Amino acid sequence: MQISWGLPDYSNIRIEFNIDYGLTDIVSGRYDAGVRRGGLVAKDIIAVQISPPHPMTVVGAPAYFERRPPPKHPRDLTEHACSNLRLPTHREYFPWIFAKAGKEQWIKVEGH
Repeated sequence: MQISWGLPDYSNIRIEFNIDYGLTDIVSGRYDAGVRRGGLVAKDIIAVQISPPHPMTVVGAPAYFERRPPPKHPRDLTEHACSNLRLPTHREYFPWIFAKAGKEQWIKVEGH
């Protein structure tokens, strides 16, 4: 999706947003800036935090949990129907990443 507009006080400046899940290389794409979740920023990129961390939350429909017990631990998710995200620049699904006390646990979930 692309969005662009001009600013009334700076009519010679045009701002354009290109929104995708492709983990686009902003240098080779000749972009001036990019916004990305912290864990997805390349190591050689100068990054500035623009918001506090936003933790992800595992949720499910009440009707789903009437048929299945809710997970008590991240590893329990491997037994549930979960949604996956595959970015255009990666061949595999992204794992769900959980963190507690500074330790990360990566879980590969399955789903339809």
